[in-house]
Amino acid sequence: MKDFFAILGKIFNYTRIAILNVLFFGFLIIFFAASAKDEAREVVVEDDTLLISLNGLVVEQTTFNNSVLDAVQDDKPQEILLFDLVKAIDAAAEDERVSRMVILPGGLMGASFASLDEIGQALDRFKASGKPILASAGYYSQGSYYLASFADEILVAPMGGVEISGIASFRPYFGEFLERFGVDVHVFKVGKYKSAVEPFIERGMSPAARENSETLIGNLWTSYVQVVERNRNLSPGSISAMLDHYPDTLSAYNGNSADLAIGEGLADQAMSASNRLERVKEFAQDEDDTPGVSWRDYVAQIEGEALLNTPAERTIAVVVASGEIADGSQPRGVIGGDSTAELIKQAREDESVSAIVMRVNSPGGSATASERIREELLAAKEQGLPVVISMGGLAASGGYWISTSADYIFANPQTITGSIGVFGMVPTFERLAGEYSIYSDGVATTPMAGGFDPLNGLSEPTARTIQLGVEEVYDRFLTIVAEGRDSTTEAVHEIAQGRVWSGASALELGLVDEFGDLTSAVNKAAELAKIGEFEVNFVEKAPTPFEEFLTSFTNKSQLFSDAPSQTLDAIMMRSLERELVKLRNLNDPRHIYATCDRCDIVVN
Repeated sequence: MKDFFAILGKIFNYTRIAILNVLFFGFLIIFFAASAKDEAREVVVEDDTLLISLNGLVVEQTTFNNSVLDAVQDDKPQEILLFDLVKAIDAAAEDERVSRMVILPGGLMGASFASLDEIGQALDRFKASGKPILASAGYYSQGSYYLASFADEILVAPMGGVEISGIASFRPYFGEFLERFGVDVHVFKVGKYKSAVEPFIERGMSPAARENSETLIGNLWTSYVQVVERNRNLSPGSISAMLDHYPDTLSAYNGNSADLAIGEGLADQAMSASNRLERVKEFAQDEDDTPGVSWRDYVAQIEGEALLNTPAERTIAVVVASGEIADGSQPRGVIGGDSTAELIKQAREDESVSAIVMRVNSPGGSATASERIREELLAAKEQGLPVVISMGGLAASGGYWISTSADYIFANPQTITGSIGVFGMVPTFERLAGEYSIYSDGVATTPMAGGFDPLNGLSEPTARTIQLGVEEVYDRFLTIVAEGRDSTTEAVHEIAQGRVWSGASALELGLVDEFGDLTSAVNKAAELAKIGEFEVNFVEKAPTPFEEFLTSFTNKSQLFSDAPSQTLDAIMMRSLERELVKLRNLNDPRHIYATCDRCDIVVN
């Protein structure tokens, strides 16, 4: 009887697995079929409108969902690849088949200031070609409105509005919390402004960190306001004046944000969703509910057309380094010391490659991993390959470490860079463990053995060793910057010590060479390599077919909605997730890091 029930249980289990597999693969077949059907539609561009519908986060490198569950979760942010979006806008500006543009930015969930600036410059180039732009959304966040401000006409919902509130930089401080629960955080650092460790030992910002942050966000905000006021033909200072007395201004419009936006010149008309759709159709001269050609479809088409051309013999390799820098091999979205170095090696060993461009968008991380990547770039230079850096929204600390030895460095005025400094941090739990009568005891052959026991505290020889290591790495950081930027360690130290700079300040200080985007960097690399015709090849770990399917599946968009693009709880959860990811990536074998804690400023 026992064997009978065992056999019956196995039959039930196998049946259950079989049913789940049928459902799972049935799900995939349905969506693959739908995807294939979509791809089968030929995109015809003729006297057309480029439809820029923005839903999700602007990124410099896409990540891939690891499961079907992740793919279908509503709160999983979609991704907008910056380079593809700019490519679509620039191609449309020169394409006689494209006559106008509609921007639907209401679903934008975040972008760096530098990314917004690059997209904005592309929109300026589109307008310079004599083609009009219409923007439509129920409600505009600060980031989405920045892009909408480039339009000739801006539509908003009657109960919508425009959120322009300024920039704030806040983060939680756990020092008192950790102290209360018996966690001792041992900190080792060099640099007056290296504030990355403060959240773990303090209850608020230090004066030096506050000074640096105020200067940084002040510069970013000034640039934002100047661009919006220029685009909307507002008098200089009008936005700041409005925000200084915002409740009074809103009261003058009876609390209606849409009326305020129109009255203050931020928007042109308030319309319901259905009326906005009709206006978009009229503007686009297209009666379809999704008028015009989607920018994603347009990019796919122009890339397909490019494949028909005879390929050039020489190649500029582009390696994207986006995310925290961690030791070892890491997935997309994290810069792995080994995995990123392997991509650079792959590029320099390709005989068709004449130069390497690295796009850096990183707050830094492991000092060991940063040096591993820099060494591979030096190996490329030793082969005679020019190396050019293109900084994205963020290239600070370890991000600057891997950049500094390049032949040429481009940045955006809004790039956050610098933060030349290092720190070490080791938590121990002897007091917490003691509260529960947990102790550690044993023997060691030397004073250094067992020095990292988390239940015994940090031994004096171990603590001194880490501090010496931090000082040595900082001196090395100064040296490689001085050598790379043709300066002296004394001069670099004056602008280092962990201080963060905007791209505009970095150019004045000699930390970068020129303002420019990725295209500027590619053209400079070709100039240094002394080549004419060339292809651009992004060297990256290729996604699997399944990952590509999931990406296309999650890139569905809702074109017309009066709802904000994201809720407060979603913003808070992503902020918490970023903090946890930072902790997870603190895996340097020497416990020494070159990272910037206040640099990842995203415009929601």
